[in-house]
Amino acid sequence: MSDINSYTDLRSGDIIVVRNYLVLWNPISWIGALIRLFTGSPWNHAAMVVEIWGKKYIVESMAKGVTVRPVSVWAKSNWGRRSKTVMILRYAYSFDYKKMNMIAFSKVGHTKYWFLGTLFFQAIYNVTRKWIGPKSEQKAGKKMYCSQFVAWVYDKMFKNFPNWYKTVPNDFTDRSLEFDLIYYGKAKDLMN
Repeated sequence: MSDINSYTDLRSGDIIVVRNYLVLWNPISWIGALIRLFTGSPWNHAAMVVEIWGKKYIVESMAKGVTVRPVSVWAKSNWGRRSKTVMILRYAYSFDYKKMNMIAFSKVGHTKYWFLGTLFFQAIYNVTRKWIGPKSEQKAGKKMYCSQFVAWVYDKMFKNFPNWYKTVPNDFTDRSLEFDLIYYGKAKDLMN
């Protein structure tokens, strides 16, 4: 299934979930495998698209914190070498893109990545189904892992992720009434 032919067809609000492959001689790929293990999700990363002044950007939480890069730069650095599997989801209803962009950008540059949330609290949650990590926005909103950030943005817009603080990438793929699947496949195939 593909409603898009290139990364240039992405729209503001699109969610990209990523599964990178474990490569023994590439320690960076081990992190993705650990994230999948600890979160119980087949996906290890989530990011979202925003559009400002006619330019498209990816906003995501990664080791450096919540960052923003042009889609073209992000796609080349993430999709060009080894092919990752990606699923791209589009919110099924119309919404105010400018408001969403402002919400997403409000975390850029000062919200750090939450390693403990991904590698400890998610592991505990997977085993016990009880969340022992912070739940309030004041505490949980200071540091965020990738899917937590995307769910927080959507919850601010639509109040549809009330438990955004414990979201994993797979939580987006399980919402077929809210999100349309617009692409599933190799990331490199969108590099045209």
